[in-house]
Amino acid sequence: MERTTSTMGHTTERNVWSPDWGTAVVVDPKALRRLEEDNRRLRGWQRRRAVAAAFLLGASALSASIAYRQYSFVSKLRLKSHECRQNATRPNMAPSRASLEP
Repeated sequence: MERTTSTMGHTTERNVWSPDWGTAVVVDPKALRRLEEDNRRLRGWQRRRAVAAAFLLGASALSASIAYRQYSFVSKLRLKSHECRQNATRPNMAPSRASLEP
């Protein structure tokens, strides 16, 4: 037995081991089975969404990596083409004697 005091100051005794049926909820077995089935189906959808999200995250990381590598390659290619244009627009110099000798 446990002694409890209510907000009004009254002391009541209550058996700790007895179930409190004042808050019990009765569920129809058919409704319970339907709820369990719905729960199982929703958990399946949740797993599928989690797998899809992980796949999309991996795919976006891979595509970002590929895009960065392409950007880097194009940047280097642009610098090389600029250098080639500069070399092509230089005035033609007379070949040196060293290059004419066998």
